[in-house]
Parts: sequence; C-alpha cells; structure tokens
Amino acid sequence: EGPGHAAEVGSDGGDEGIITIQSGSFSPPLDLQVGPNTLSITITAQDSETTVTYTIIITRMGPSCDAALEALDITHLIPTPPSHHPLTPPFHPVKYKRFYTGSVRSSTMYVSVRPSARDPLHHNITVNGHVVMTNSLSQDIPVPVCPTGPAHCTPPPLHIHVIVTAQDPLFT
Repeated sequence: EGPGHAAEVGSDGGDEGIITIQSGSFSPPLDLQVGPNTLSITITAQDSETTVTYTIIITRMGPSCDAALEALDITHLIPTPPSHHPLTPPFHPVKYKRFYTGSVRSSTMYVSVRPSARDPLHHNITVNGHVVMTNSLSQDIPVPVCPTGPAHCTPPPLHIHVIVTAQDPLFT
C-alpha cells in the first residue's frame, strides 16, 4: 500500500484483459459473463520484482426463471368500504393451481388484483395486459352486470388474466 504501488487485474482472457491500477484505486467496470469468472490480481512491490498474485472467482448468475406468484388477492374499492375477496381454491404458491374463482357482492362495480411475485426483483407481471408492480393493485376492472338488473339474472363471468414472466422470458 502507499503511493507508487500498483496492481494488475486480469480476467480469464489472458494478457489482453490485464489492466494496471494504482493502489487504493478502483478498477474500471469488468465485463462478467454468466457463470464463473476468474480474476487474477497481481500486486507488485516497490522493488518492482516482488509480486503476490490473488485469484478471485466471481460467479455471475444467469437470468431468473422464477415466474411464480407468492400471493394473489382480489379486492374491491367501490362500493366502500374496501374489501378482500377470498379465492377458491385458496391461493397457495406451492401448489401451482392455474385457475381460481372468486365472488363479490352484487353492488361491486370494480375489482382489482394484487399479485405478488415470489422473486420480486426479476419478473414482469401483467393483469389483463396492463403492467402491474409486484404487491400493487392492478387497474380497476369493471365487474359485468346483468342487462336486466340483478333480480333474476346471473351476470356473465369476469375473466382476469394474470401473467408473470421471469427475467428469462422463456418462463411464464
């Protein structure tokens, strides 16, 4: 350590990837490939002959392929007060059910979905084609009503499509 000392940093690529930096300085950003990357750091003493080499292996992970949800809720905000509606079967992140049903009161005009990704840093979630951040409410989704009124009518079903795409887009 001290002024005048230098270190050489090289990567798997041999001599062409060697850079020299002064003691106490940071190297420029290094291009890491997916998988293990071997870095060699050679410290040269003031006598310019004595060296010590350190080897560091940095493993860069590939894109996440986790496209699962940790939680999924249906909520209505109108009419007030807001209310949570349970799903059938109850949502369970490990059982990987793909289809759920839920019921709301006849006075409910809109519902929202709150999807929560299991891997919150590496995902893209859409609800009926609109991007939604993990653990955030979707846009208001209108609940179908009976054209003749609620007295003797079963409204058409409301289909809500929640799609989670992992950082690796091959996994949804």
